Amino acid sequence: MPQRYFYAGPAFRYEEPRAGRQREFWQAGIELIGADGPDADAEVLAFAATALAQTELEQVRFTLGHLGYFHGLIEHLQLQPAQVEELQSALDRKSKDDLSAFVHTLDLAPEDRATLLGLLELSGRQGEGVLARAAALARNQKMAGAVKRLVEVEARLDHYGVKHLFLVDLADVRGMNYYTGITFKAYTLQMGSAIVNGGRYDNLIGHFGPSRPAVGCAFYLDRILLARARQYGPPPDPRPDLLIHPCPCGTYVRLLEAARTAGYSAALALGPESPDPSIPDVYCTCTGSVRILESQGELEQPLEEWLASLSDS
Repeated sequence: MPQRYFYAGPAFRYEEPRAGRQREFWQAGIELIGADGPDADAEVLAFAATALAQTELEQVRFTLGHLGYFHGLIEHLQLQPAQVEELQSALDRKSKDDLSAFVHTLDLAPEDRATLLGLLELSGRQGEGVLARAAALARNQKMAGAVKRLVEVEARLDHYGVKHLFLVDLADVRGMNYYTGITFKAYTLQMGSAIVNGGRYDNLIGHFGPSRPAVGCAFYLDRILLARARQYGPPPDPRPDLLIHPCPCGTYVRLLEAARTAGYSAALALGPESPDPSIPDVYCTCTGSVRILESQGELEQPLEEWLASLSDS
């Protein structure tokens, strides 16, 4: 049976810090291991879209590609590693001039030249015919298979109701060498770099044990929080439901524990507190009762009665 995992915590990169990429960062992610069909791909993609919707970020869009298309082209053209790096760099910059200059360094058949020069045109919505153009430019079965897989995945995204969030981009191939199938990234207007990154990596787990097909994604929490701050402003200061004041008899500890057990955010009033009449102040009288100061006025209740009211509310 396929296994599904999730994680969240600090992560580290062994590289020099630069804009949008720090050595230490916070990341959450999911992994679906043991399933290699388009249904598994679509499940992870739809999960990522649904999860990002909960962040309430505006105008989130995904790019969706397939590394099989690029790898198939490299194999067909028999490019050397340095040539692959130069091609990736031109595609990463979305530079038609750099791509054209690279193509002119190669002795290519007209069909191969057309495919290379057409890579930057393979982006947009499926309704704009992107995958149809990609199929027409495919030079071998690996490339055609990648297009077929994307068609199958997009049909399933339609079932989930999230297809409209995904743009196809078969030229997004930089820094994703260990991916073997679909790849995707999520962007929002507030950030210049991806806030989610993922794809299929069927060969990765085999380096550490038995080979297993796998697909997953990572949510860059620092970037998501920064995007929210840019959209909505800084988050408000934490605000407790109750302020419980210390008392000589020590019953305040019981009051704190009971309030928190009942689901309240209860803070010990250590002073000086910011005056907020909407937050009730709770005082133990040390005589078997509690005194509550609220914006509506002051109330005194028997201690046990107040404790019982916590669980009833």
